[in-house]
Amino acid sequence: EAAARRAAQLRAAEEEAARRAAAEEEARRAEEIARAQAAALKAAEKRAADEAAALKATAPRRPRLGVEVKMMDDPASGRKDCTATVHSVAPHGPADQAGIRAGDVVLKWNGNALTSKKRLQQMLEHTTPGMEVVLSIQRDSHPREVTIIAGVAGGTAQ
Repeated sequence: EAAARRAAQLRAAEEEAARRAAAEEEARRAEEIARAQAAALKAAEKRAADEAAALKATAPRRPRLGVEVKMMDDPASGRKDCTATVHSVAPHGPADQAGIRAGDVVLKWNGNALTSKKRLQQMLEHTTPGMEVVLSIQRDSHPREVTIIAGVAGGTAQ
């Protein structure tokens, strides 16, 4: 009878050891899966960050002067949309820092006459952020030149 009890105790101990081993194996597999998932997530995050950086690096950067210009008609000549007049200036923007004011009339852009809205758009297209732009303006009937360093547009290029 003692031998039978001892045999039963050994079987119970062996079963308990087998259950513990199975539980440890299950925990080890779960850890491996969690590590693999964490590594896959980290790799996906890195790929996404790399792709975002590549897109940012290749995205066209538009210039920003920080002014809104309205093309006005010239009553003397009868021409339409031929006078670039500063309508507003963004506070602390490149134009504001250069001293441009609402009401200034922009006559030339780096020496090129601004005679139409299309010409103004062409000048903007050929300007890159960081580029120095010399504007010939007229303020209160007095001509002057102003130098602006083009910034980077966050929305619209003006």
